[in-house]
Amino acid sequence: MGKLTIKDIAKKSGFSVSTVSNVINGKGKCSLETQKKIFHLMEEVGYKPNQAARTLASKKSNLIGILFPVEDEIFRKNNSYQKIVNSVTSELSKKSYDLVIGNNIKELDILEWALKRDLEGIIIIGDLDISKEKELKKINIPIVFIDNYKNNLYGVNYINSDDTIGGFNATEILAKNKCKNIAFVGSEDIEVHSRRYLGYQSALIESSLGEERLYLDQPTYEGGLALGEMISKTDIDGLCVASDIMAFGIMSSLLKNGKKIPEDIKIIGFDNIDSCRYTTPTLSSVDLNFSAKGIVAVQMIFEEIEGKFFLRNQSIDLNIVLRGSTVCKN
Repeated sequence: MGKLTIKDIAKKSGFSVSTVSNVINGKGKCSLETQKKIFHLMEEVGYKPNQAARTLASKKSNLIGILFPVEDEIFRKNNSYQKIVNSVTSELSKKSYDLVIGNNIKELDILEWALKRDLEGIIIIGDLDISKEKELKKINIPIVFIDNYKNNLYGVNYINSDDTIGGFNATEILAKNKCKNIAFVGSEDIEVHSRRYLGYQSALIESSLGEERLYLDQPTYEGGLALGEMISKTDIDGLCVASDIMAFGIMSSLLKNGKKIPEDIKIIGFDNIDSCRYTTPTLSSVDLNFSAKGIVAVQMIFEEIEGKFFLRNQSIDLNIVLRGSTVCKN
């Protein structure tokens, strides 16, 4: 079969060529039902119009959407994702664009949401259910994933951190600070936690330390509290914790049970949220450069909008901010 054209889509859909063209280019006042039918057909037959031509022809809405995993406790209780929103908003303002935030992603019809607002691009934070990923295949606008490690959707860009390196570096710092019994704390079934755990394992081998010690619970303050209670009764002297929120709960339990931080046990978290600077002691943490991820996401979207069409996976550098939970006072 030769290359499909708009005329082919019109013939198969039963709509006129002008209607199909209007839907693809965001023109006219076609009903949402009509738009969805045409986009569904385009997906079925594998038709993908030239993005550069579409952009030139379409009426610009100057709107970019962003979606978060609403079930994610980290989103509700720390400011990591807010850093992404702030940097995205700042970059968009330079181009006279605005940001539209999508709520309740589990219930949201992403295609309908994008069409109703005539979005020119979408940024998605974290993993999506398979059913939601299928919806994305029907959307013919630039899409960028941040902190999604599946990397299996054709036609989208991915921005991540090297979380395995982060786990390795955090554990290595604990080992260099004379910790002999280092444990990893995280949450089951969270991909980034699993990657950080792999780094922890590698660092133990590299540092010729003892057996692995793994503690799992919900990625919440309360989950950290429960684990801290158990850890306080062990000989563990170093903790690599996969999220700052969990680390806060652990620190509270340890201090309540008479452990001194960092004298008895040293701790490094992940995310470097603002609250790390205000705990007692302050929390050392792996900074994942969320602001940089937002900036790069906007750059990727506009490169595609402007016809510089190429897909890529980009890893953003991370660094560890050492504070009182790791550094002993002389």
